[in-house]
Amino acid sequence: MRKWSSKHFRATLQAYFLPASILGVAGYAVKGLMTAEVFTYFLVSLPAAIPALFLGRYLNHKLNSDSFFRYVYFGLALIAGYLVYTAFA
Repeated sequence: MRKWSSKHFRATLQAYFLPASILGVAGYAVKGLMTAEVFTYFLVSLPAAIPALFLGRYLNHKLNSDSFFRYVYFGLALIAGYLVYTAFA
């Protein structure tokens, strides 16, 4: 709604989610929720996460600003629909 460019929008998301994720992991560790099982799942997810990182960078350079926001809004609509469905299911 602020009419930011797609690069500005992505940078803002990264600036928010990196510290929020670090604080979240620290909170889980303080509460004792970082177990060997969680660490194992993290290691198992890395083979999929690393190529996804490079795929995201590639798509980032290929999409124009309008397409980027179309995909973002579509993804948000899917998430909202799922949350509404699970709330009433």
